[in-house]
Formats: sequence, C-alpha cells, structure tokens
Amino acid sequence: MELIENLRQKLRSINETAFQGLHFDHRPIQQEIKKLESLVNKPDSSPPLDRIQVAMGQFLTTSTLESFQDIRLVSYGAATPLGVYQIRLIEKKDHFLKLINVINRYQDRPRAFRRLYRGLLTSYFNYDPEAQYAKDYGPKHWKRLRRYLNDHIDDLQTEGFNPDWIAVLHEHRNLLTDDPCSRYAEALLDGASDEFEEAGKHLGFSGTSWVARAVVNARIGAAIHRPDDEFKAHLPELLKLLSDHRYAPLLNASLAKLLERYAKTQPLVIHHELRNFAVEHWKNPWLPINQNRWALVSESIRKMVGSWLKLDLMKNFFELLSADGSNDTRRLDFWISYVDQISIYFALGKHAMQNQEPSFRTLRQKMDGILMKLHGGGSKENNAFIMVIGDYTFVEFGMPNHAVYIYSSQKLPFKLDGSHEISRSILQDIQHCIDRWQHRDNVHNYDRWEQRFNAYLYQNFSIRVSNNKEIPEPWRSGSYYTTGNETYYRSFCQAFNLTMEDARPFNGYLWIKTHDQTSIVNQQLRAWGFTYRTGKGWFHGG
Repeated sequence: MELIENLRQKLRSINETAFQGLHFDHRPIQQEIKKLESLVNKPDSSPPLDRIQVAMGQFLTTSTLESFQDIRLVSYGAATPLGVYQIRLIEKKDHFLKLINVINRYQDRPRAFRRLYRGLLTSYFNYDPEAQYAKDYGPKHWKRLRRYLNDHIDDLQTEGFNPDWIAVLHEHRNLLTDDPCSRYAEALLDGASDEFEEAGKHLGFSGTSWVARAVVNARIGAAIHRPDDEFKAHLPELLKLLSDHRYAPLLNASLAKLLERYAKTQPLVIHHELRNFAVEHWKNPWLPINQNRWALVSESIRKMVGSWLKLDLMKNFFELLSADGSNDTRRLDFWISYVDQISIYFALGKHAMQNQEPSFRTLRQKMDGILMKLHGGGSKENNAFIMVIGDYTFVEFGMPNHAVYIYSSQKLPFKLDGSHEISRSILQDIQHCIDRWQHRDNVHNYDRWEQRFNAYLYQNFSIRVSNNKEIPEPWRSGSYYTTGNETYYRSFCQAFNLTMEDARPFNGYLWIKTHDQTSIVNQQLRAWGFTYRTGKGWFHGG
C-alpha cells in the first residue's frame, strides 16, 4: 500500500509541474466561444418582405405549404397585409387554422419548431386586434394565437445552447396573457424603462406594436391609483402620450378615467392642460352635438369641464379680446359669479376673426360651436360676449363705454346657433331689448355698479349669485373691506371656508389658499393687496 501511495504522490507532482514555464494565449479560444454564443443567441431574423408576400400569396391560392421554408415565411407573415385589399392571413377563417396545424407537426423537432414559433410570435406582436383595420376572424384568431404561444412556451428548450430570447420570453410570459403590461407600469411611471426595453430588444416588438399601447394603458391605470400629488405630477406626461396617434384607440376611455380621477383630487382646482385636452378631443361639453363623447363621464364631470371652459373663454374675452385689457377685471369677476348658470356665445369682429397669432387661433378653436362673426359699423376690434341665463340674454361688448343689453330669450332679434353672422346693430337693438345697464359707479345709491347689477338681476329676473345666501355681509351685497388686518383676514377665511398660512415670521408671505375663480373672493383679496400665484393661491407680503 505504501508503494502505491508513493506512486500517487509522484504522479501528482509530475502533473503539477509538467507545464511550468509554458504560456498559452486563451484569447482566440475565448473569442471563438463568444462568436459561437452570438450565433446561437442571435434572434431568428425576420425574412425579407418580398419572400414573405410570395409565400403567403401561394398559400392563400393553393392552401398548401410545400416546404419548411414556406411554413416559416408564412408564420412570419400571418399579420402582414397583402395586396391592394390588404389581406391578412390571420383574418382568414381556414388558412390561419391550417397554418397552426401544420406547425404542430414539428413539435417533436424542437429546433425546427422554435423557428416557426418565433415567426408566430412576430405575427402576434405585429397584429393589432383593436386597430381600425382589424376585421373578420382577426381579433379572435389573435387571442387564439396568444393562447397557443403561451401553451407551447415550454416546448422551445433543447439540450445544449438555447437562444437568449427563449429565456427572456419565459421571464416576460405576462406578454402572452390578457394582462400583458401591468408589471411594467409602476417602473415606467418612475422613469425606469430598462426591463421593458430589454423585453422589446430580445422579443422584437417596437413602438408600432400593440404592446406600446398596452403599456401606456397600464401606466394610466397605475397613475390613477397613486396619491393626489403623484397623480397630478404624472398627468401632463400621460396627456402627452395620449396625443400620439398610435394610441388613438385608448384616447376616449383613458381620458374618461383621467377626468374622473382628477375630480376626486383635493383641493379641486382647474387643470388647464386637462381642460384643453378634453375640449380639443371631445369639443364643447355643453353643446348637444357633442353629448355622445361626453356621455363617457358622469354629469358632474361634464359640468366641471364646462365651467372650466366658460371661465377660460370669459377670461380671454375680458382680457385678450376686450379693450379694457387685463388691468380691469371687474366685469370678469362679476360675471364669474354666475358662471354655473350661464350659456355663452361669442361674436368676434374682423380683427379677432382674422388674427393668426397662436393665442387667437387657439381661442377660436375653443369657441367652436358657439362662435359667430360680428359685422356692421364700429371698430373692427370690437367683440361681443353673449350670455343666456334662464329666460334672458345679456350682451356685453369688448370696447369700453358700452352698456349691457338685456333681451328676452324668447324674443331675440338674432339667432344663437354658433354659425350665423351677426350684426352689431342687432345686438344693440333698443326696440327689442328689455333694458340697458351702464357700468357706472355711484348710481341710484349704489357705490359700485356690481351691487346695482346684482340687485337688478335678482329683483327683475330672479337671478341670484350661486350660494348667495351663505355669503355674509358685506360681501353678499357686493361690497368689500378696503382696509384689512389679521382679524378681518381670519373672518374672511372662515366665511368662505378658506385656509390661511402665515410664513411671515420666516421671511415668507401670508398665504390664503384658494383659486381665482370666485369673483367675490377675488375682489376682496385684491382690495387688501393680495396677489394671485397660479396653483398656489393668494399671497401678501405685509
């Protein structure tokens, strides 16, 4: 035994020292290994389109597939449109099922089967069952293809090397289910796209695939479940995504989700981008011609956006279109008090109708359906703002020193249909109007014309400011304090259920947190020297 053990030690020593002093360059071998791995892992590239089309044409004509190469070509082309009539094999009742049956014969030959499987996977990603072109058996066969791919994913593995895309498909098997993209939503919302991009790189789907739309839908679904602040932060990027024509099938349902979710945020303030996007795609929410679009959301949402749009148009009239400009907000603040009761129309003069500046073009688009052309004498820069409140119609003009003309809505000397031209002289028809009110202070014992107008509206037409009974004096009568102190500020906030935050001890401002859509609040805060900052509220440095 001792002799044998000695022999073992000597052999071991020889093995350890036999190659001492010799040097081997392993780099060529390593490079060859990498080349082999690259060839094995390289995706089965999509065949040339012309060859696919020839093979498909033959199959659609003869219903036979002569060779493995023909089967492979047709598997890649099942979703490819063919000829003038854009025929897709996946939409043909018999041909698509026959293709699947032919491919099934290769299940006992895994290497061949996975090449055909890869072609079907490409067709699965390329066919969009919700696109306008989808018809006949296409959507049904697409779902069947999804099940087939999912059922046979375990038949792709072979002994030895396997292409990377097989492991990636296993990892992203969710893409073969009816919930393909939820797993990516949270990460994409937070700006992490590596996982999704890795799947696209190896599996071969691109931004034109239905997958891109599905992942956008998933992002929206994830965003609406985030807290208010996070949801609002993501809203602009989601609206930008929905603006892409590739996601058109998502637009209506997604916009409805975003509107309903936004209406639950606190505090609920106007979201200008959301308003503009909704009006651009669904048009004016209070016009009957658009009611089918707005039927996708609740009545409260329609009214919310309707009020947003009215406020926007009113602001533009009294600022962009009015000769008073932004320095005089009294008329705007006054009519805002009645915004929930108003149906509005506009008649624009030559200057506003023909002006090609972006602000004017955008404004005319928003006024679609309620816009008329104003003609007749007077300045070409004059415009008219027409309001229907209850049974009465009120006409304001942009140029200064014009009265408000009041008409019975049942006896109007002009048509309000958003299409006719309208004459300035008819809007100022003294014979037909019920009354005319001048914007003058200190008339009939009223210090301000707003007090007089409020009183006349209630006394003559039973029209009152919304929630007027809940407003204490002096604001209920249209007056306000000209001087203020902290006691007044707190009483004011309590009366209107507002929040006050005082950062002055830290060299900041005194803040009153509210929007700028309530005229009574606006008037009082301006009188006290507060300044409005969009999205934050009113601040005062004193």
